[in-house]
This record gives sequence, C-alpha cells and structure tokens, in this order.
Amino acid sequence: MSDGKISLRSAVLLLLANGIGSGVLVLPRAMAAVGIIPMFLLLFMGGIISAFSTWILLQAVAKTMQVPDTQSHCLLGGSDGVPLAREHVSSGPTYGDLLKLASVPWASPFLDIVLVLETMGALVTFALFLADFLDQFSFWTLSRNQSIVTVVTLAYPATLPPRVGNLARLASMPLAGLSFMALSIWLEAPLVAGQGKSQVFFFRSTSKLPEVLCICVYAFFWHNNVVTLGRELRDPSTMRCAATAVCATFLLGIVYGIIALGGYWSWGDTFQSSDSIMDKYQKDDALFMAVRLALIASLLVSIPLQVFPVRESCIGLVKLRSPKHAPTTVQHAAWSFFILFAIACTAIAVP
Repeated sequence: MSDGKISLRSAVLLLLANGIGSGVLVLPRAMAAVGIIPMFLLLFMGGIISAFSTWILLQAVAKTMQVPDTQSHCLLGGSDGVPLAREHVSSGPTYGDLLKLASVPWASPFLDIVLVLETMGALVTFALFLADFLDQFSFWTLSRNQSIVTVVTLAYPATLPPRVGNLARLASMPLAGLSFMALSIWLEAPLVAGQGKSQVFFFRSTSKLPEVLCICVYAFFWHNNVVTLGRELRDPSTMRCAATAVCATFLLGIVYGIIALGGYWSWGDTFQSSDSIMDKYQKDDALFMAVRLALIASLLVSIPLQVFPVRESCIGLVKLRSPKHAPTTVQHAAWSFFILFAIACTAIAVP
C-alpha cells in the first residue's frame, strides 16, 4: 500500500471486518423461526441487496474521482458556493459529496448526521455486548462500566491512522474468528444433535419471514465504510468494484450459512428460548471460551473501522462552517478520542 491504495483482497477483508457484528449470534435462531430453505433464500436475498448497493457506491466513488480537477471543484463546491480544498477533492468524495451531486447541497449535512447517529448507536451496542461477553469469563473481575472503558481503550489505538486502509493487516481477524466459530459449532454438532432433544424443519412458519429478512439484510451491512474504501481501492474499474462487492458478500454469506445451519441442526427448536447461540454452550467449555475470545478480538477490529466514517462525517459537518478546514493527525486523534468517549458515556448511561 505504498501508493496509499489498497488491493482488492484488502478491500474485501475490510468490508467483511466492518460487516461482522454480534448479529451473527442470532442467525441459528432466525433459521429456527422460518426453516432451513427459507433462511438460505433470505440470506441470498440479503446478499444480493448488499452486493448490488455496494457496487453502486463503489462505482459512484470511482466515477466521481475520474472527473477532472476543474470540474471536481465545481461539482463538489461547498454549500455556500466555495469550492472544497484541493486536497479534499483529490482524495475523493465523501458520502455527503455524493449526496450533494445526486440531490441538493443542503441535503449533505442531514446524511452526515444520520450516519453519525446510526453508527454511534451500533458502536454503543458493541460496547455493551462486549462488556456482557467479558463478564461471562470466570477470570474477569472488572465491573460492567470498567469493562466498557476497557473496550473503548483497547479500540482507540486502531483509530489513529488517517486512512481506513491502514487497518488492512488486521482485517483478516474477524473472518478468521467467524470461521473458527463455524468450525467449533460443527465439531460439537454431532454430539449435541445426537442427544435427540431438538427438531429441525426445512420449512417453518411464514409469519416470521419479514422479520428474518430484515436480520439477513442487516447481517451484510457494511455500507457506512464503502465510500471510504472506494476512495482507497487501487484501480477501481467496473469489474474490480463488482468483484469487491460480490467476493465480500459471497464469503460472508457462506460463513453465515454454515453457522446458521450448524447451530440449528445442533439445537433445533430450543432456540426459541435463547437469545443467541453462545447461550447454548457452557461458559466453562474450553472450546467455546476460545470462540468467545475470538469474537471479542473480531469486534475490537470492527469497532475502530466504524469510527472512521463517524469521524469523517463529523469533520464534514465542521466543513460547513470552514470549507477549507483540513484536519491534522492530532485533530484526527482528538476526534477519535471524543467519539469513543461519547460511546463509553452513552453505554454506561444505558440502564
């Protein structure tokens, strides 16, 4: 990445890392609600929606960056008609810039606000989830609030680089963690399923289809970072943009399907009384203690990745008043600290 650009492989892994969240734990329960075949069809639909929208965003970034600088200055002018700083134009468009091109200039800050609120909400959920997850270890003695502070502290160093592509070396960890989880579930599946305490169905109630479709669509949600990655993708041709979107969706869909089927085959209808698949295994089970640690490591990579678009949107809002504002490395670090501090405070305040 000597030229500041990332390879197709790195882009795929970064999308995967950004998309993996605690929602994967409810996929077997979702399959129990609708049956095996409908679940795979819904996962396929969610994947198609994600892949197509990801490709559209990557193409929008690529096409905008191909516009000559003189036209870029006019197209990406500030809301008051003042062109954006040249270094901002050359680095590529933001989400706000793309919306400005597609609609009206005053719509851009609304998108930034929505992106900040949505992503901050997801990050608060991650902090709460990890705090509860850590509490399940017998050796963990910190309180819930101390665990939340520990989580955001561990995540902070990875938010310091100026580009999301700098985290490419860590991006394989979430996929490895999810793959390890899938393998562990299937290693235990013959023993658990052999006890004969559960039933599995190829088709189940159709009343839950809309609800499960929402879960499947959100399971592939990494779109808050697609524009950021699109700016850093090396040689963003139409085919490479499509390959990035399709490969990321395909890999994640395969792992999701393996986890959902393995969990459902193991526990069947008993999922109706459980919040997640991890509740089905003993807390002192050595294999699933390792799975929990792998999931914690995965989310500690996903959290910093999602801080980047929040930071960019916050800076975009500042640019409304100061169009030529170009944040320094220290200011980037300060923004990251403020964002994680706000996440910790909100998570602690949640009853």
